[in-house]
Amino acid sequence: MQQFTYRVHKTFQRPKKMTLRDESGQALFLLHRKRHPFIAGIFNALLSSGLPYTYLITQLDGKPFYSIECSFPGFGYRILGHQTHKSVLVAEHRIQLIEIAYSFKLDNRSYYFEKDFAGTGHLKCNDTEIAAVSMSNLIVNSELDVVHVEAVNQDKASLAAVLFHTFFYYNP
Repeated sequence: MQQFTYRVHKTFQRPKKMTLRDESGQALFLLHRKRHPFIAGIFNALLSSGLPYTYLITQLDGKPFYSIECSFPGFGYRILGHQTHKSVLVAEHRIQLIEIAYSFKLDNRSYYFEKDFAGTGHLKCNDTEIAAVSMSNLIVNSELDVVHVEAVNQDKASLAAVLFHTFFYYNP
């Protein structure tokens, strides 16, 4: 599997852009923070439930690759594959008492994304693991997290990164 990383600066406001890089440090994709639509944002602030942001991953030239859309925070998440222009519902599954996993079907393939007890997000396609995303144990400095992505290719690394950051990074 190929190795990728992105860095998240720990600031009061969450970073708006993060760069996904390969092993040699070459920038491949940009992970962008997106706000919910206006009405959904108001409900999210009032209810303090759901995820405060969704994320979009683009190529360096700004061309969208994958994005997570949501009509209402905490409900109705959809993943959009911008290459195929297909939007599919992301189903939420409760595992044990508090753990949540997500599944969706994209391009006639079944995907499943879950976080294990160690905090690693695993992306499976048709029951075969194609990517894993985890936080680094190395502390670069107190204001920076390094997120490692291990995937079969760049496409799956970008998909795993947008899923991990949307669903698991801020909800450990």
